[in-house]
Amino acid sequence: MVLSHDEQLKLKRTVTLKEIPHWKVDSLYILTGYRRPQESWRGCLQSIYAFVHNETGNIHTHLWGGILFLYFLFTADPSKLTSGPTTWVDSAVFSVFFASAIFCLLSSAAFHTLLAHHSREVVSCCNAFDYVGIIVLTDGSFYPLLYYGFFCEPKTLALYASTTVFLGSATAFVVVDPKYAEPTHIA
Repeated sequence: MVLSHDEQLKLKRTVTLKEIPHWKVDSLYILTGYRRPQESWRGCLQSIYAFVHNETGNIHTHLWGGILFLYFLFTADPSKLTSGPTTWVDSAVFSVFFASAIFCLLSSAAFHTLLAHHSREVVSCCNAFDYVGIIVLTDGSFYPLLYYGFFCEPKTLALYASTTVFLGSATAFVVVDPKYAEPTHIA
């Protein structure tokens, strides 16, 4: 019995660069180890643990990093980090940082997991979600710095915090535009 190319492809766990759709090519130097296109979200999720592929490291480091920061969010106590008194604002600025790290890491884990999906629209949406996660973490990591750096300058703090929100939002607006996901805009 001779199998068609599509039937042979379904039996393989990983495929080569030449066997993936052209729109999934991100690097011409990674030649093997790509997951075959998955017809369902379930297939993508099963590939997290089923076998080793190009995205295994990305998925696991981001997934477990997100879980670790989730643990920190609920267990970190700012009062133990200093000998002085702390307020709810101290907890809030660290919570913003931890929450932004969780969002970034888990959105990246989701992107790398769903990168195997056969739908260009799903992959494109997840790619934008991954970039938004990076922007959220970049912005969220500024708040502890701004709060403690400008503690005695509330107007300066408000200016920098507002600027951070504005620039982060503007950046997110740009990166979710599908035209910026084209290879001509990727550095």
